[in-house]
Amino acid sequence: MNQLNAIKGLIPERLFKIVPSAKREDWAGRIVVKFEENEPKLYAAIGQWDIVPDDERERIVRAILTAAEQIHKENRNEG
Repeated sequence: MNQLNAIKGLIPERLFKIVPSAKREDWAGRIVVKFEENEPKLYAAIGQWDIVPDDERERIVRAILTAAEQIHKENRNEG
């Protein structure tokens, strides 16, 4: 499984609503990069799966939300 597409596909839709449509692809890519930095073992495991196991979805979404919050904080500090 492609980690980039798997993680992007699990980003909660509510997060995309707060990002301008022109920046959504860049923002999703930044989440994937931050996810990999924060959770390298989970990121590697995703690459080994054919599908995301149901029992791992919540863990992945929590890691996505953590990454999104970190990016949001970084953006506030830069601005």
